[in-house]
Amino acid sequence: MTKQANARAQRREDGFGSLGMFTQQNLEHAIRINEEVVEGLFATWQELLNLGKSRVHENLEAWKALGACQSPGAAVECQRRFAEKATEQYLGTAERLTQLLGRVAMAPCSPHYISRAAGAANGPKTA
Repeated sequence: MTKQANARAQRREDGFGSLGMFTQQNLEHAIRINEEVVEGLFATWQELLNLGKSRVHENLEAWKALGACQSPGAAVECQRRFAEKATEQYLGTAERLTQLLGRVAMAPCSPHYISRAAGAANGPKTA
């Protein structure tokens, strides 16, 4: 073999060129990681839906309260309370979304996953 052919063969054996990384154990682990990501994305979507539902309800209640105000000062105070509550909800949701998306993003980077991936890149172990 030429030096160039040897170099190509070596590159195929390193990392993703090796079929040894596609063992049953590694595929099962990849499936578990994908399940974690999908579950995290589902939780994120659910959080967004809950925020939307809550905000629609709060907006309707705010309009009812504004309609019942007897003076401009009372209307301003009602609007202030509404804005304060909305801000608290948005900040709380943003914090939860940050945590959820952080978990989703880090799922493939967990130490367990990295140790498995490193073992897979080295090929199957022989006794």
